[in-house]
Amino acid sequence: MLSHEEVVDMAWLATIVPMLKARFPGISDADLVMAHGYAYGGSVIQDIGYYPFGSPYYSDLLHYVRTGDFVSALIRESHDANEYAFALGALAHYCGDVYGHPAVNIATSDEFPKLKKRFGRSVTYDQDKVAHLRTEFGFDVVEVAHGRYSQQNYRDFIGFQVSKPLLERAFQETYGIPMDSVMKHEDLAIATYRKAVSSLIPKMTTVALVSYKDQIEKENPGFNRNKFLYRLRRTEFEKEYGRQYVHPGPKTRFFAFFVAHLPKIGPLKALKLSIPNADEQQIYIKSVNTTVDYYKIYLAQVTPPEPAVPWLPVYPSAPEKLLAPAHVASKTVSDQPAVTPVPTPPIPATLAVPAADPAMQMAEPASVQRAPDLAEIDLDTGNPSRFGEYHLADETYARLLNTILHDGKAQFTADVQQSFKDFYSGPRNEPDWYRASSKDWTSLQADLVMLDALLPVPKAPTPAQTGVPAPSSVVPSVQP
Repeated sequence: MLSHEEVVDMAWLATIVPMLKARFPGISDADLVMAHGYAYGGSVIQDIGYYPFGSPYYSDLLHYVRTGDFVSALIRESHDANEYAFALGALAHYCGDVYGHPAVNIATSDEFPKLKKRFGRSVTYDQDKVAHLRTEFGFDVVEVAHGRYSQQNYRDFIGFQVSKPLLERAFQETYGIPMDSVMKHEDLAIATYRKAVSSLIPKMTTVALVSYKDQIEKENPGFNRNKFLYRLRRTEFEKEYGRQYVHPGPKTRFFAFFVAHLPKIGPLKALKLSIPNADEQQIYIKSVNTTVDYYKIYLAQVTPPEPAVPWLPVYPSAPEKLLAPAHVASKTVSDQPAVTPVPTPPIPATLAVPAADPAMQMAEPASVQRAPDLAEIDLDTGNPSRFGEYHLADETYARLLNTILHDGKAQFTADVQQSFKDFYSGPRNEPDWYRASSKDWTSLQADLVMLDALLPVPKAPTPAQTGVPAPSSVVPSVQP
């Protein structure tokens, strides 16, 4: 969870702020603070549905179906600075999952030998949800202990903002169904998520310190307990709970006793913290570095230069060889090449904007912003989305297909139709997970017959896409 905001922060000043200033030259410092909150909101929007009053189906769609198209739609449809920042934040989540989840899958396998024996080198979220939650929470605890999260930004994150109109437009465009048909209580889900971030997570982190102090100190030489608690007080509880959380209170210690001593069975399984060892932490750090590198590459593709404008630099719109997401951390730490982030040239406090010139007219902001061409990746595995590759993806695609075919409110656009054809283009042998439910398999077979019989939907004309070119300072490896 926290890693998505970390990715936004690592690209904010050097990359995203210049992009906001380039597209909206009159943006003020106060506007940038507000936009930062929207970037945070975008970076967690894919996960909102997994919290109380949310919709797991909503989040499943954003993780398994047209994942790249959804983010691209957000960017294209953004009209003001807040919407633009929100869309770029969602791109951070896409990159974080594509390049981060494979590392978590490997760490989960290493942390749980029984699961490793059963599933192999990589254990996905679908294969053991509780183990995944414990592994991800362990990484969050270690990152906070290392002081990797800015106090001010962490406090700002609690006030993250959501651009609802943009979210609803992009959702409808991407999935062909209105968002309110999936997420019934959007405002309540967002408020509940904010509450979880501002209270539950830091409380659990404090519990982790009380219960696993020795293990945390062993895995993190030089760990400063007081600094850890100070950060929690300053960033999470200062306004609402005061200073009683500088030291764990009686209730927290009592809760910690249960975490430490009750058998970890049933719902309590998720409370058993799994602290990653040094090798696993290195895999995680490498995945974060890789995520940020490719996030900046994709950001550079959001607003590529117009070749007719002479003062703009020319740079490749994509790296020569993209890293295969599923193999981000497929080797041991000793075998992995060091990931060296591309140095970013310093930028002035205020981006210099050229004087008005007729030649610059074509670079003015447009109603449709150019977006990168993002692959359709299963965000749990880092693999391309294909039928039979992942249980949750199969289940979610089948549900959406059934809705569009049989619900009068759904809309089968050309892009949505093509996505289904691409997903089901390979062998359609019955996966193992369907054998437990013959009814679901029979229903899918009937829907696929209907899909195959459909005539191609005419593609709507694409609006002209121009957009403001990205300043040279935000482009990795710029070659003038």
